[in-house]
Amino acid sequence: MEATAQRVGADMSTSGGTGFELKSMAFPLGKGGQTDATVSQGKTFFSNAEREPETTVVELVDIDLETGSCGENDGGSASGKYARYTTRSSTSGGTDDIFSEDGDTSSINGSTIETNISVLDEKKKTATASTAVVILKSFVGAGILFLPHAVMKGGLIFSLCLLVGIVGLAMYCMHLLIKCCEPGTAESYEELGDLALGSWGGLAIEFCVFVSQLGFCTINAAVVAGNLRDVIWSATQCSTDFHLSVKSLIWCGAIIYIPFSLIKHIKYLAPLMLVGNLSTVIGVALLMVCVGMEVGSNHGITDVDLVNTSNWPLVLGTSIYLWEGAGMVLPIRKSSKKAVQDNFSKLLIACLVALVTTYIVYSITCNLAFGRNLEVVILSNLPSGILGLSVQTIFAFAVLVTYPLMLFPASTIVEQRLLSIVNVSDRILNWLVGPSIRISLVILTLGLATAGLQQLDNVVALIGGVCGVPLSFIFPVLLHMKLRGDKHIALKLLHWFIVLGGFAIQVFSITWTIKSWHGVDDYPARCNGAL
Repeated sequence: MEATAQRVGADMSTSGGTGFELKSMAFPLGKGGQTDATVSQGKTFFSNAEREPETTVVELVDIDLETGSCGENDGGSASGKYARYTTRSSTSGGTDDIFSEDGDTSSINGSTIETNISVLDEKKKTATASTAVVILKSFVGAGILFLPHAVMKGGLIFSLCLLVGIVGLAMYCMHLLIKCCEPGTAESYEELGDLALGSWGGLAIEFCVFVSQLGFCTINAAVVAGNLRDVIWSATQCSTDFHLSVKSLIWCGAIIYIPFSLIKHIKYLAPLMLVGNLSTVIGVALLMVCVGMEVGSNHGITDVDLVNTSNWPLVLGTSIYLWEGAGMVLPIRKSSKKAVQDNFSKLLIACLVALVTTYIVYSITCNLAFGRNLEVVILSNLPSGILGLSVQTIFAFAVLVTYPLMLFPASTIVEQRLLSIVNVSDRILNWLVGPSIRISLVILTLGLATAGLQQLDNVVALIGGVCGVPLSFIFPVLLHMKLRGDKHIALKLLHWFIVLGGFAIQVFSITWTIKSWHGVDDYPARCNGAL
């Protein structure tokens, strides 16, 4: 019986014994009558006339199955790489024969147990150092460019205290989220939402991920266009012949964004991810050098405000926006080695402490260097020499190649939801649905970037307050209360305070953004001239 690597949920029957099918591989198990098995969302259902149905929940984590064949002898044989799985049997105290690595069978009782079938391909999973790098990269994005301006607006001491408080609360909530994971059954954010809150929970989490990813794409498009305009102006010594509009450059970006958004499989975006990561590291390093040189120059240290509570909503929203990688915590954990997973919370906290320490030093240095002259985007404060232009060019490129990666989760969510509701039978129409959705999302983000260009700092705060709060604070606490429960009344009160406070911040962020929207501040520019 052939077993191919790409067929999922294929029908399977054996005459030599009962069996189960893991994604596309079929294994004969023990002896018995003819049995049919199908796979649905990682669960394999068994049934025959001789015994009660039972369910095997398969952990489909980083599985790379190869084409193989199954024999019809007692144990059978198959080539390929297999996954860890959990068996839940309705037959209490009974035994089942399980296919093992060497082709023999091992007996287990009907209670919930965890068995390893062959090696779980640990070599492909990330070790501690690699996982730490992935965590850091997931939390470093365009938000770092807006942080110094937000700190200046709120005052140095007040803003940094608020930043530390936000990251402390975020680490606590992420720890709660990690504790909710159930290996083999619920390890993604959406799965936990479905398990704890029902279908509406998974849908609400998907919606927040969708909106937040569109928000990140919107900010990225504006940052790329603004920095590209600055580079062109500075390179031409502010020539009036090259006074390009930022809005026109935003829409010119569609020439790059649309083709890359049409890539359907994320593995083909891996080179972009590598280039983006490298560019971000180089850009951040050069940015710190530029700011340090500015502090050490003849300009000296400028005056800064220490406390300015009138702009606290801006500081709060920007501080939350910084932790845009909250939605990536569970996927990163899932792709790491077992030893790393067991201590993932400690590793995550260590990485975030290192990151917030860097942010504090970076914000203080920027404020001492530029003071009240800090622009919305720190790159506009850099000198127009070779170093300053190099930093802007590298950051513009890094944010540019990150755009397709940010859009990918949003487009995937819409496609899956739409195709599950609308049955497109025609092959050509079905082929056109995906590209149409992705192109529409690109146009939507570019339109939002154009509309929000004059209040980019408020847009960042709005995205952080409305989208970042649920993913970073509200949902982790709700999931933990539902799945793990709170043994102490003090914890229960604290958790409800976080949830209700999160909802209040969402409402306030929308209200404050509308009231403070004045639409007169253009994207900061090196040269004087109309946008």
